[in-house]
Amino acid sequence: MAFAALTTGVSGVSAFSEGVNIVSDNIANVNSVGYKRSEGTFASLINDGARSTSYNPGGVSISALRYVDQQGLLEPTQRTTDVSIRGSGFFVVRDNIATDNSSIEFTRAGNFEPDVNGNLVNPSGKTLLGIPLDADGNLTASPTDTNSYQPINTQAIAGTADPTQTSALFGNLPSNPTGGSLAAAIGEIADGTVTAQETTTVSIFDGQGNQTLVDVGFVQTGADEYRVEAFAQDPSLLDATAHPNGLLFSATARFNADGTLQELVTDSVAAGGAQTTPGTTVNTPGDLASIGVDVTYAASGNTQTVDFGVGTIASPDGLNQNDALFSVLDNTDGAVFGEVIGVDIREDGTVTANFDNGVSRDIFQVPLATFNNPNGLTADDGGVFRQNADSGNAQFSIAGRGGSGTLKSGAIEKSTVDLAQEFSDLIVNQRGFSANARVISTSDEILQELTNII
Repeated sequence: MAFAALTTGVSGVSAFSEGVNIVSDNIANVNSVGYKRSEGTFASLINDGARSTSYNPGGVSISALRYVDQQGLLEPTQRTTDVSIRGSGFFVVRDNIATDNSSIEFTRAGNFEPDVNGNLVNPSGKTLLGIPLDADGNLTASPTDTNSYQPINTQAIAGTADPTQTSALFGNLPSNPTGGSLAAAIGEIADGTVTAQETTTVSIFDGQGNQTLVDVGFVQTGADEYRVEAFAQDPSLLDATAHPNGLLFSATARFNADGTLQELVTDSVAAGGAQTTPGTTVNTPGDLASIGVDVTYAASGNTQTVDFGVGTIASPDGLNQNDALFSVLDNTDGAVFGEVIGVDIREDGTVTANFDNGVSRDIFQVPLATFNNPNGLTADDGGVFRQNADSGNAQFSIAGRGGSGTLKSGAIEKSTVDLAQEFSDLIVNQRGFSANARVISTSDEILQELTNII
């Protein structure tokens, strides 16, 4: 029996020694961002048979349970690229030297910052992955398609340009402009024969980021009727054949008694023919009135189509005519992206790059991964986890959807280690170790006495 007691004591010493290892690991990582504490769980080993007339001691075993699903406190920081998760989910990352997504990992450590290439990387060398967004801020792939994930690069579009595609005009044209109604033939506002009573300026960009200032001139040609012409301030920037005197389009806008748009008639341009649909009339209530223009540049010879919208027929959403002052504005897309001066990350994981010329652009979406049993994940170096049979497969979604939490920019998730609890557990493990060591020494004494009898 002394041999059995000796074996039991050895198992106890081994188990409590492992318990000290678990506690020491927790204490060592008290300041590790996103660290999840582990706890030793003891279980008895039974050797006692059902019909045994004497007691056969078994021993004890220990296993480590990591509380991965435990939320850590959020600590504010001064960096917008520091991100924390409020609720369930993990960031999807890979090694910064990896070239594909074959070995993606998961982490709660969101202390990311741009590296020399502009990729968001945490101190452990893990690159944050995301889904690229198109020019309109829409996802280019499903969150479940991990092959489409790319390193989130804050410099992805720096120094590039987004060519203008649409320009929407909206606001008021005075029903009684200065000078009253004037006669204005096609192209006479652009060539200066007739001076525009009112003008607004629109900036359009080509694919290389070159800016062209376009004046949109308005002349009242009759009751509830305006001629509208768009022309380049510098006609030499545009192809002279396609755009005589820099003319982009010429049209007639007529208005209802309530001031809303009644119809838009695009003129048949005598020269050039830049308008994509000349000589057409839009007058059905609810239809969008717009003018497509093929803009051809003189220097490059390149052509891009820009759609100039003036509103919806019988709706006040575009151009209107009322007894008030002129106030026409535009909402025109296209931009030149300069140097990145900052990055914002919203609750839903949308990454916005802010440029030194005042332009902002949504460039990536941060996906989150959730698991049926996050506590079953395999922990690895650098605060990352890998999925396995115990955790189940990852389910990917946008932050705030599919059971995942939301993101908090400018904050990191602290370690879930409670030092007071760890010191208490350390004392318990040390006492348990000492007690089992005493069992070993006592068993040794009994065996020595038996040896002396022999």
